[in-house]
Amino acid sequence: MSVLRIILSFTVLSLLASCEIVEKPAIGGKGPLGLEISKGLSAPDYHNPKKIWMARHMDELNSGKYKTQECFVCHQHPDNFCNKCHDYIGAKKIIAVN
Repeated sequence: MSVLRIILSFTVLSLLASCEIVEKPAIGGKGPLGLEISKGLSAPDYHNPKKIWMARHMDELNSGKYKTQECFVCHQHPDNFCNKCHDYIGAKKIIAVN
């Protein structure tokens, strides 16, 4: 029985040691998932608190309260902002239309 516990403990520890922490997209973050904000701009009040806005922004867009084109005033390059989060969660990519 103790040999089985040792093998099981070793297996669990090996699995835990091989787990990789995945970086999440973050405003001001470093690396490929750092979100870039256009310089000189500040987030509008309706973006606060940011965590709630990030979770519900598509509901707001789908309600017709805001238009996607309004997003591109600040988020001019979706691949530098929107699509990093969309790729991270597996959502449809945003394509900026000028």
